[in-house]
Amino acid sequence: MKIRVLHVDDDAFTREVTHTTLTSFGFEAQAVPSAAEFMSALEEFDPHVVLVDLDLGAGPNGVQLLQLVERDAPWVGKVIVTSHRSPSLVDPSGGKLTDVSYIVKSDLASSDQLREAIEATLAGETFIVNDDGDAARLTSAQAEVLRMLAAGMSNEAISKERGCSLRGVERIISRTFATLGVNSDERQNPRVAAISMLTKAQVTVND
Repeated sequence: MKIRVLHVDDDAFTREVTHTTLTSFGFEAQAVPSAAEFMSALEEFDPHVVLVDLDLGAGPNGVQLLQLVERDAPWVGKVIVTSHRSPSLVDPSGGKLTDVSYIVKSDLASSDQLREAIEATLAGETFIVNDDGDAARLTSAQAEVLRMLAAGMSNEAISKERGCSLRGVERIISRTFATLGVNSDERQNPRVAAISMLTKAQVTVND
């Protein structure tokens, strides 16, 4: 019997490459682009393992999907494959996951590590590829605000979303930029520089 692996990622190129890699390892693979299709496939495809990206655009994120997997199909192995070094950078709710293998895309040395992660989770173990030694470390509040900045929210919108004063948001943003080492001068826009660090896996969270 082939091991069935369900993969969700909203990026078409990543889905195609991952699907090709999984099938080359002899797995039976199905790739879907959205959370809604993932939930349908979870029941119909009945996977042994799920591979989930954290940031899936509009709708439920990868953390929320894996929480549903833990509730509805706890026997299914779970692997996160993401560009973020911490789930908190996508989902600040604090929801915890158990027995999850975690792969940061930029740290993958070879596709064999993906196979190792799948085999580990099938054995009830975890496999981590997350070299965060040089990453800037943010508090959970700073990470949440950075996530909102990356979503294009203004300081005023962040203030309303967090239920705090505009001055409080400005202080958090200032401390976040200081932690990341981005400065406001003619050579760089600190927001752009901070968001760039987030997307390049140069940021993690003190969970």
